[in-house]
Amino acid sequence: MLLGQHVAWLRTIVLKTVLNGFIYSVRLFSLSLTSHAGAEDCIGRLLRGLIVAALIQFIGGLNAHMPSHIAVSVDTMRGVWRLNLPSWQQSRAISRLLAQLVRSRPDDWKAVLHIIDAELTRYAGAGDHLAQRARDYLAGWIKGHFYDLAEIQSKERIIASVKPQRRTKRTKASRPKKVGRS
Repeated sequence: MLLGQHVAWLRTIVLKTVLNGFIYSVRLFSLSLTSHAGAEDCIGRLLRGLIVAALIQFIGGLNAHMPSHIAVSVDTMRGVWRLNLPSWQQSRAISRLLAQLVRSRPDDWKAVLHIIDAELTRYAGAGDHLAQRARDYLAGWIKGHFYDLAEIQSKERIIASVKPQRRTKRTKASRPKKVGRS
């Protein structure tokens, strides 16, 4: 009975914390807290889900340092398959990650997906079966969202599709001249 009280207490604390921005994780992992699995397994699932949800929320963006965000995305896509979660939760996490990247990079999202695919291909070529699984998922996700897989996998077509960023020269705001003291 004591274990049940701890799980209920932890669930209350987590739910209050989650309401500040991780509601998705609560919905996704609420079933794991009420399952017949051990409390440690339930807590581990919930915490892993919260971490993945937090990561996804902040991935990409117009001012993001994309080499590091792509590296984190590739590592997440490979690593999510190691999590002790049902496959539909693993798939949903990757789907949300990809959707966030597309949404947050309106001018070069195809290039981002191309680079992710190339990185996963490189890892898979070195024998990483998790990268191959992530790459297969990526291909299915691209097709399932009605994007052109052949275009995204083609370096030449990606280069042609990237919108050039216009750089505008900012003028310095003029400061008022200092008046000397007498």
